[in-house]
Amino acid sequence: LTTGVDMKMMHVITRALGALALMVPSVAFSTLLVTPNSISGGSIVQGDTTMLTASVTESGTPEYYDITPSGTGTPSYVSFTSDCAAGPPAQNPSCTLDITIDTFGLTPGFYSSSLVLDYAFSASIDTLTGNLLSPISSGSTPFTVTFTVVEPDADADGVPDSNDICPGTPTGEPVDSLGCGQSQLDDDGDSVFNTVDACPNTPTGETVDSLGCSQSQLDDDNDGVFNDADVCPSTPTGESVNSSGCGQSQLDDDNDGVFNDADVCPNTPTGESVNSSGCGQSQLDDDNDGVFNDADACPNTPAGEQVDSSGCSESQVLGPIQLDPDNDGVNDLVDQCPNTPAGESVDSEGCSDSQKDDDGDGVTNDLDQCPSTPTGESVNSEGCLNNQQDDDNDGVANDLDQCPNTPAGASVDSEGCADSQQDDDGDGVANDVDQCPNTPAGESVDSQGCADRQQDDDGDGVVDNVDQCPNTPAGESVDNQGCADRQQDDDGD
Repeated sequence: LTTGVDMKMMHVITRALGALALMVPSVAFSTLLVTPNSISGGSIVQGDTTMLTASVTESGTPEYYDITPSGTGTPSYVSFTSDCAAGPPAQNPSCTLDITIDTFGLTPGFYSSSLVLDYAFSASIDTLTGNLLSPISSGSTPFTVTFTVVEPDADADGVPDSNDICPGTPTGEPVDSLGCGQSQLDDDGDSVFNTVDACPNTPTGETVDSLGCSQSQLDDDNDGVFNDADVCPSTPTGESVNSSGCGQSQLDDDNDGVFNDADVCPNTPTGESVNSSGCGQSQLDDDNDGVFNDADACPNTPAGEQVDSSGCSESQVLGPIQLDPDNDGVNDLVDQCPNTPAGESVDSEGCSDSQKDDDGDGVTNDLDQCPSTPTGESVNSEGCLNNQQDDDNDGVANDLDQCPNTPAGASVDSEGCADSQQDDDGDGVANDVDQCPNTPAGESVDSQGCADRQQDDDGDGVVDNVDQCPNTPAGESVDNQGCADRQQDDDGD
């Protein structure tokens, strides 16, 4: 067993050996290496903290090292921690150095810090205390930490938040200098983002569809004319159009009701009736004699025969078919009214007014006093409806005239009644004679329409049915009973 004395003796011997070592010439010791020697922290967002790791190893002859991470001139934003400091001094150490970078308060930019790992070393240690024994030397190993402080960029689009006006950019989407991607921009201001907008240059203020296209940018029928200028929006596919977007199947240049593409006769005179091919009688020549139907007096000329300006050949003029039994000057071939009374004027179809009924009311034109009677209405012998006649010529049609026999020239009201035909107070005396127009109902009146209560025969201002003195001399003042002083005897003498 080792006694206390023995332990003390060993300690003395150890110190003696240490002292002896001081007299030994120094030798070259190995050094510590920090790997990697240049440590990059890359880009660190302003305000964040980052930890970097390096290895500490010995290079050369194994020695004892007391490695307490520290560094001369280390900036405040860099700090060391390491497991190198754990336990007694180590021989041939291998440990980890943790370097913490705190960017709080740092401005954006590139930082490069030259740092030093300080350590103490010796060839031997005190086996009792674990301390390094003399000679003790110190050393330092330089290494560099570099990093770049960048401003925060929450959506990671490469534009710092302080400059980013589009903070929620989808991941990976390219952005402009303000941090905006195409899914966040609306260059033409039509409320449809660029990534969806099929029409990127919409004129200001125009209404658009869900794809950002306005009527000035759309051509629904694909005729090459935009909708806002297209007068004919449903042009058939492939049809050529004019500047208004209309094809021949949509135009009717002569307004005859037949579209151009089907109109065989494109210049029909205005108002002329046409057939399904758009041709009027002035454009047709049914018998091919060179004279249009509307001017052809002989519409069925035999093929090949020469005709005159009226469309008649010699066989039609001289032959038995060219007769005019009613002598109205119209050949029977075209005479629609073959029995015209002698001497009456006729139209081109050989009809006189006595043979026509233009309004179809059953009364021929020569007798019809009302030539425009609506179809289907019953009329009188003169071809007139009540609403077309005014028998008393007072300006009010018969069907509205409540007074049908108004004297000629008398003014009437809207019901066709003159004053001479009305009795507003119902006293049996017409308004134009009635001197008392507001006689109470039921009272007897004289020939002037006045009841006793409405008359004052002596003109004293008191009506007869109240006047106690009916013959007051003109101009005298009377009491409320119609009596002047000369007509009264108040004391009865």
